[in-house]
Amino acid sequence: MGFVSGALAIRSKGIYFAMITVALSQMVYFFCVEAPFTHGEDGIQSVPQARALGLIDLSKPMQLYGFVAVVFLIGFFFVYRTINSPFARS
Repeated sequence: MGFVSGALAIRSKGIYFAMITVALSQMVYFFCVEAPFTHGEDGIQSVPQARALGLIDLSKPMQLYGFVAVVFLIGFFFVYRTINSPFARS
């Protein structure tokens, strides 16, 4: 889908490129909101919460929030180190 929309958008320049990109993204957004399998703006409900890595019970809200915070911080640190590395400066 990205290849097709990119092939359409890349043929235009300036503000037309921006307008085509926004129009295509809005079409995909409204398709996803109106599709019956996504349940629209309510999202997908009744997804069971299992155990993360077989250790952490994600059905308890505080453990879920803590797990998400740790995963976010690890990802943030990885991006920070990549940006501030010699590799990113070349």
